[in-house]
Amino acid sequence: MVERHRTLDNLALIGIRTRGVPIARRLAAVLHDIAGTTVPTGVLDITLYRDDLMRHAVGPQPVLRKTDIDFSIDDRRILLVDDSSFFRNLLAPLLTANGYRVTTAEDASAALELCEAGEDFDVIISDIEMPGMNGFEFANEVRSGGAWAKVPMVALSAHATSADFERGRNAGFNDYVAKFDREA
Repeated sequence: MVERHRTLDNLALIGIRTRGVPIARRLAAVLHDIAGTTVPTGVLDITLYRDDLMRHAVGPQPVLRKTDIDFSIDDRRILLVDDSSFFRNLLAPLLTANGYRVTTAEDASAALELCEAGEDFDVIISDIEMPGMNGFEFANEVRSGGAWAKVPMVALSAHATSADFERGRNAGFNDYVAKFDREA
């Protein structure tokens, strides 16, 4: 991140309960050690959006915990690229409810049209398995130059092997999140 962006002024790390929180805090500490900059961290609880906790009417009910983001995320723009309307409809309201301005695109071509139209985003979240141009090809295209070349990108995929993570990094993704990671 430091090498690619040269400044961490607009960076904040938000960890999704439970495992994402310590990861965000560890990353902030590492970034502080490397760049001498304090990166704000926050905590996001997605319990109400988890379908795996609502499968059984009997049994322990999920516990809603506090979302704690004590810095402004207002006007942060996210581009969510996913051919699955299910995931677009799941993630867009969650991100919007937490203060982000979310634009969705149903595939990489639609996303690149937004780039050509001059749209700006603070982060791009992209599915990997999409018809036409897949997420790896999309990341390569974004990183090849132009207005979005330095915008942080997060891969979102059901494929989550170490080889997939490496391929994502090589394509230009800054992070890689597994869609099936229920503990996040």
